[in-house]
Amino acid sequence: MINSLHLYNTTFSPTTSSNNAAVEAVADQQLQQSPKVESSETITQENLYLSNRSQKINAISNEFFSGDSLDFTDVEALKERVYQLGLISHNEYAKLTNSTAEVENSSPSNENSTISLTNFLGNLLERLQNDDSEKDPDESTSAEGNESEALSALIKALESAKDIISNVEEAKRETDFKATLQDTLVLLKETIETPTFEKIPLDDKVGLSKVYQTLTIVDQLSPQRLSNEKVNKYLDLSFG
Repeated sequence: MINSLHLYNTTFSPTTSSNNAAVEAVADQQLQQSPKVESSETITQENLYLSNRSQKINAISNEFFSGDSLDFTDVEALKERVYQLGLISHNEYAKLTNSTAEVENSSPSNENSTISLTNFLGNLLERLQNDDSEKDPDESTSAEGNESEALSALIKALESAKDIISNVEEAKRETDFKATLQDTLVLLKETIETPTFEKIPLDDKVGLSKVYQTLTIVDQLSPQRLSNEKVNKYLDLSFG
């Protein structure tokens, strides 16, 4: 779908158990496998693993989404964390991990591995917007017009992704949050699966994959907002 990706500059380059002892044993083993999990300031290890879903989500939000500093390496810890706490199933974790397995086999440069996702998105958006502005609409062919339209759609999706990742809790307050998130995920998935994706710089491939994984987790941890149709049906049933 996104045929204009080659225009980039390449410079940037579970479940809780009733047996407390068993839960603690699993938690201990999982904590040893993931250094990120070791740092919990407000909730003890046992209480976190036995707490309810909303408390776990709040802990995830405080740990990973308290600012715009989530970087490439943090995404792996985030995936492990939500799976360890039972917030996603084994199948969901496997699908999330395998969705970009081929890209993950190649690591980004050491410099870019610690760049925040919001900085990555800001840099990528700047390059894409420059590519888009350099085109002459009077000289464009039909194919180039379709390419420009696809590029504009990608830019819009990346802007939404940047807004969400930079402040997840604030983004959740928007009435169209779930619709925007879903549209962004669909566009990113299409971008990653298009053959042209293989031609872009490695750091961009890894970065887009990390963004997609992060937004997928945000989607899985976010409650579905009631649509106007559902609200109307509820009112009809309640007060009709």
